[in-house]
Amino acid sequence: MALATTLLVKQCHFQDTAASGDAVMTIHQLPTEMLCYILSYLPLPEQLKVATVSWCWKRAVDDCLAKRRHFSDELIPGLKSQRVTDCWLEKVLSRMSGVQNFAGVRGVDMDIAILIRHCHQLVTANLYMFRVTVSSLKSLCQSCPKLKDIILPKSCDDACVEELIDGLPELSALSLTMNKTSGRFLSRLPASLRRLSLSGRWKCQPIERLPATSITELDISGLWEPPPAALASLLRMCPRLQRLNAKECSVTDSFVEQLPKRTPGIRDLNLEGCGASAAGLLSLGLLRELRRLNLMDTDTTDAVLLRLHGLPHLSELAVGTHPFNGPNFSLDTLADLIASCPSLRLLVPTEMVYTDVVLDNLVGRLEPGRRLTVAVGSE
Repeated sequence: MALATTLLVKQCHFQDTAASGDAVMTIHQLPTEMLCYILSYLPLPEQLKVATVSWCWKRAVDDCLAKRRHFSDELIPGLKSQRVTDCWLEKVLSRMSGVQNFAGVRGVDMDIAILIRHCHQLVTANLYMFRVTVSSLKSLCQSCPKLKDIILPKSCDDACVEELIDGLPELSALSLTMNKTSGRFLSRLPASLRRLSLSGRWKCQPIERLPATSITELDISGLWEPPPAALASLLRMCPRLQRLNAKECSVTDSFVEQLPKRTPGIRDLNLEGCGASAAGLLSLGLLRELRRLNLMDTDTTDAVLLRLHGLPHLSELAVGTHPFNGPNFSLDTLADLIASCPSLRLLVPTEMVYTDVVLDNLVGRLEPGRRLTVAVGSE
């Protein structure tokens, strides 16, 4: 990329071989749109250097940056090894007024006023590295009314989250850490919300009013020892849930048993390393819409696998335990399950599941033309 910059700075000549004679065009004579297109292939730091060459190139770089819709660490090679300062971020974002997706940068306690001043077209924003207050979030909502997808910093309390929810009635995705919240804000979630991600330690308080949400994706994999009452409340407010990630979350048997009743439309369920026992996992066979199921490092027994027989849409299954822990089910039972689910196309066992024995058991039992991929040890 440095070579490309050097070539540009030296004003390379482009030979017009199609024209008569030896007509020559310098790079300064190119239309601004073409120069902007060429500069778009340079990394962001190189573009900023090129902008100092002349007013013509500055205008081209400004046009190029104004057209960018995405901002992340990937735009800046080597940035992951250093922290971004407020001054640098202000310098860049002041020239990128068209940014719609702010994926975040490596920084600590950054000033959110930078986004408020320059990024009025934001639709998605990762605010995890910013310092925020109730008043600054109010200003953000007013300055960026198109915001729909937000990741909040772990310093947010109930008041901050509620200000954001009230200011963005069309919010569709929210991710936050529960360390400083009680969960009170859950009663004010907008009906437009589709994705909710919660992490950290949740000090639950009773939820007085359950909102009529349209949440289809719920991620609680980052919650640490969540109160059972809080998890039950979450399920009650998610009747349209299609995807649930409870990986390594300490869920109870009661939580799993409620899934068929509260969220019968679940299609993608990740229970890897969860705290439920085989007694709770037995209810999974009632989830008739399941497409993808992850039971890695769970108390999966023969009885659990038998309950999954004949699931009409199951296409991906991850099962087994990691080294030093043998599976609690027999390989014959696993082979029977595969044979009973014609839609199953991907099996992801751990190293402790001897797949050669399973495949040998399936010889002659699968319908002609059926394809089954076995990805040992994959996620």
